[in-house]
Amino acid sequence: MKTFKLKNLILAGMASICLVSGIQNFSFAQYSSSANTNENKVNTVNTREERSAITGYLEKINLQNEKVKYLKEKYKKDKANENEKAMAVDKKELCKALADLKRDKAYLKAEKMDLVSEHNLAINDSKEAIKKDKSDLKESREKLDKNLAEGNEADAAKNAKAVAQYQNELDNNKDALHKALVNKNSEIILVNKEIEKSIGQYSVVLYAENAIANTKNWIEK
Repeated sequence: MKTFKLKNLILAGMASICLVSGIQNFSFAQYSSSANTNENKVNTVNTREERSAITGYLEKINLQNEKVKYLKEKYKKDKANENEKAMAVDKKELCKALADLKRDKAYLKAEKMDLVSEHNLAINDSKEAIKKDKSDLKESREKLDKNLAEGNEADAAKNAKAVAQYQNELDNNKDALHKALVNKNSEIILVNKEIEKSIGQYSVVLYAENAIANTKNWIEK
């Protein structure tokens, strides 16, 4: 009978703790949203530097594409006029422009990879936090079960509070992981659209990336 009463007392205490924790989290979420705190750091990956670099390289690629187009047309005209000297200069300039274009495309790809890496770091942080939460929660539950079996009211109350706390942290970090995954996929789609709009090309690679990102976001809903 004593154990039964103790279990009821602990369960009531856990319910109260969860309710209070939920209210506190709701209030803090409102505050952090307005004050832009670091509580949801994993959900707000700062990719401003990478996005700025991507925009810069897209502009360079556009300029190089125009330069290549101009030099090709110039070479045709000089060839039609049988201007060997001008043709030699055109070839030299065209080779340089093509090399610069290849370089800028490589830099664009690298910046995009850096952007994805920033998101992956946030995702991995969430996964590690969830792993730790599960371990802490399991340990606290085992202690609580032992306290209940022994009729240890003082330690049972303490570990019941720990169980509620770790469960709350686990739920929060699961939510953070969900948001981190959605943010990553959404930004990949957005960046690919910027590349398509700026360069005027929509490659098979971009199409595949967007299809995968859209599918993952649909799964996360």
